[in-house]
Amino acid sequence: MLNFKSMKQIILSLIISLFLFIPNVYASILPEGTISSISPSSCADFPCSVSISWNVTNNPDGEGVELSNNGSVLSSGASGSQNFTISSASNIVLNVGSTQVDSKSLGLVVPTATPTPAPKTCNQDCGGLVSCVSGLSCISGKCRLPSYPNESSCQAPSYPEYRSCNQSCGGGNQQCLSGLSCINNVCRHPQNPNDTSCSAPAGASSATAVTPTKSPISGSVLGSKSSITAIISDTSEATSAGEILGTQIDDQPTSISEANPPQQPGLMDKIKSNPLPAVILLGGLAALGFSLYKLKKG
Repeated sequence: MLNFKSMKQIILSLIISLFLFIPNVYASILPEGTISSISPSSCADFPCSVSISWNVTNNPDGEGVELSNNGSVLSSGASGSQNFTISSASNIVLNVGSTQVDSKSLGLVVPTATPTPAPKTCNQDCGGLVSCVSGLSCISGKCRLPSYPNESSCQAPSYPEYRSCNQSCGGGNQQCLSGLSCINNVCRHPQNPNDTSCSAPAGASSATAVTPTKSPISGSVLGSKSSITAIISDTSEATSAGEILGTQIDDQPTSISEANPPQQPGLMDKIKSNPLPAVILLGGLAALGFSLYKLKKG
């Protein structure tokens, strides 16, 4: 026969078993489901197209299923894998009846700002987002001095930088090549400064004009009468003989005395220098005249 103590233990065991069984029974009747995947899991901009896969594994009461986003129903199917256009960054929710069985977030991708590279120094690579430090310019992919783009040191050259036709000049050591002149900071032909090809004007002589000097000339003259070159000792310049001696006669060699003979003294100069012969001549003429007069009278 059971005593009171045994009955108490049996009742206590039943109560414990009941409490352990009830949750399992209740759990078995709740709806279940999962959102297995969302791809992509975030979007850079909205509206955004994503692929969603979901499945309701337990729906004991046969309640309605809703896959929704921000209150908008995407699908009412119990399971599926489908592409949807999502209007905003918010959670994707799976409901069975009034019970939410799963939820996954769909976020907005925040682009990472690309840091601006530090400006480059002399002769470093540049271009695009890469700039040069103040005073330098990006020329052909290198940071260079704008006035001397060919100098990798970004310094003015210590030697003359000879510039060709139509190139800039007049800065620092920049000089134009022989035959060109720096006109308005551009190398041009001096006789045709408006021509960008640096061509001489039509009919122009290529010889350079020489301005004759008015200083005293000393030296010697060599050559022929039609082509005499004066070697000027004080100017080291050659001048045509035509500018010194005038028109020539023939091509025979000549000396300086023939080219410019000394002047002969005149009659009055001779009388002044030696008057005695003139006095004797006048006296003789007077005596002859007197004798002729006597003969005529007699």
